Amino acid sequence: MEKLTRLKLTQQTGFTLIEVIIVVLVIGIVISMAGLSFNQGGGERLLAEDSKGVAAKLKLLSEEATLTGRQYAIRIHQQGMEYWSYGEEGWLPLEGDRTYRPKQWRAIYRVALQVEGERAQIPQKDVMQPVPQVYFLSSGELTAFTLLLALDESVTSGAIPSWLIQGMPTGKIIVRKVTEQEAGYVVF
Repeated sequence: MEKLTRLKLTQQTGFTLIEVIIVVLVIGIVISMAGLSFNQGGGERLLAEDSKGVAAKLKLLSEEATLTGRQYAIRIHQQGMEYWSYGEEGWLPLEGDRTYRPKQWRAIYRVALQVEGERAQIPQKDVMQPVPQVYFLSSGELTAFTLLLALDESVTSGAIPSWLIQGMPTGKIIVRKVTEQEAGYVVF
């Protein structure tokens, strides 16, 4: 009897081909569902992260201008943003500074900028003779601005996800998501 039990145990180890196929199929379904849920909101997530990251960098730039006594500026273009510094040769892009490397948007955004209540042009990155648009003074003041970042309509359906980054003349930087009521009001 003992030999029969051992024989049955040795014969039943391993998986059948059907069991292996079912396990692989279930794993494939779970992975594809995880991929779909990851992609949903991906653009919105990148937009939120970019907006919050830009606001944090601008707060840091404003504080650095005050602490170092130097003048800084930013230039916003369709593909991202650059940091500038004022020196003996005038306004020049900050180079070699790891903190203020040029920022590239991580998705396709629609970008709008108002500087001191006036709509500012947003050039392409490689436009000749670029000029900064927003200035951060050593006194702690800055040029009043409103930067709107929104997902491109072609990658969304329904309301266009948008974020506002506002700079007050006093040096305060505010970042917030545009509400659905404002979404129809905001003009690009």
